Amino acid sequence: MADILLQTIRLAEALLFRGPGVVPATTLARALGPDVDISAVMQVVAERTSGLGFELVPVGDGWMFRTAADPGEALLTAT
Repeated sequence: MADILLQTIRLAEALLFRGPGVVPATTLARALGPDVDISAVMQVVAERTSGLGFELVPVGDGWMFRTAADPGEALLTAT
């Protein structure tokens, strides 16, 4: 993975973690640049976070991280 691509992916991850909800595709495009394939970047982010306690999901015209389904029941009993 080229440095510029890794920097782009890390910036996308940071944007997703920063907000409390959906990060619109327009926000990602503005931050990542006009020549970046947002869908491809989000695919890499999804692959990098696969198997963790959270997952990347598309919502409307954007994406967000949410708690993965499998630890969800344990979280309900922990709160």
